Amino acid sequence: MTGSTLGPLVTVSVRNTAARPSREVVQVYFAPTDVEQPIRLVGWAAAEVSTGEAIDVTVQCDARMWRRWDIRSGCWVEIDGGGELLIARGLGDVRLRLPAPATVPALTTAGTVSR
Repeated sequence: MTGSTLGPLVTVSVRNTAARPSREVVQVYFAPTDVEQPIRLVGWAAAEVSTGEAIDVTVQCDARMWRRWDIRSGCWVEIDGGGELLIARGLGDVRLRLPAPATVPALTTAGTVSR
């Protein structure tokens, strides 16, 4: 996982063990440490994988998913803490869990989101 101006980039290897070509959709979810905040889909990427082939799939995550609306201040604020990134075929089929970044560069440099 590396940072970018848009949000984290997550790269995973996808292997097709089926007897025919396959299309896989890699989904990345963010699970904040604050249990009152919902798990949210932060990015996804589709890939065509030939029989027996393994390819790297990179998902560009959306930095806006690391914020929440604050009713008191009337603006978006960054979600505190790290949490987890869930790499999945769908939220019910999580294949990998990674530590989420504590801050997202696009949020801290854009100037439009409060901390």
